[in-house]
Amino acid sequence: MSARRSSQASAGFKSDLSTVRESFDKTPRHILVEVRNKRTRTSIESLNMDLDEKVLVKAAQKRILNKKPNETSFKRAMRWLGEVCGLPTARKDMTILTNYLALGNDETAGNYVELYDTGITHICTVASQCDLHFLGKFIYLHIKIKDNPTLDITLHFDVVFEFINRVKDLQGRVFVHCVSGVSRSVTCVIAYLMKYESLTLNQAYNFIKQRRPLICPNQGFRYQLALYEILLYGTSSVSQTNEKDWDFYEWNVYKQRITTRK
Repeated sequence: MSARRSSQASAGFKSDLSTVRESFDKTPRHILVEVRNKRTRTSIESLNMDLDEKVLVKAAQKRILNKKPNETSFKRAMRWLGEVCGLPTARKDMTILTNYLALGNDETAGNYVELYDTGITHICTVASQCDLHFLGKFIYLHIKIKDNPTLDITLHFDVVFEFINRVKDLQGRVFVHCVSGVSRSVTCVIAYLMKYESLTLNQAYNFIKQRRPLICPNQGFRYQLALYEILLYGTSSVSQTNEKDWDFYEWNVYKQRITTRK
């Protein structure tokens, strides 16, 4: 981070932010990744030897361009009838956020037809208990972490960001997921949108929640996102909000401590 941005943070934030700053200098220990990163020591590039990344992306782009509308009038009528009769409907869990970025759960990550039809070229799996379902079909990044509020997820931001940016540069589409698409993967995507799309935390969080209402990063991850925003911009967009997602003990105590110091 630039000295200018870092200096903007108030003195009261420094003790908590120091932990976040130090995390960028540590090597992540749970990374399984095809795209080599100089700070990542473990790689499974060999599993990807038969894949031509550019050919994969080009084919996916063609599928997206040629894809027909998802619902015909007949399908819409049948869906309406099913809802009226209380019949179960197929659940579609992939949330497409941008042309290059999608979010979802492990069930979708195991649905080859949906991944293929949606033009997915790369998959970022942010969960230790999830398998890489289609090695040899997609380019994978595997972040092996649990949904634990005490875990420092910021340790893994840089390698996830590099992976997403690589997909964006190639004009591909990456599917970021964890088990439920609620906490771990959402946290990484929010952080990415803040850093590379210049959104505030409040904007990034609401942008995703409007499209995927079930999101709920655990409190530890939300707290780290709040500190990460301050690290990026020297201010907080969620310190004065009345939204319940930002009304939790750790963040409230932190804000109170800072107010007391002023």
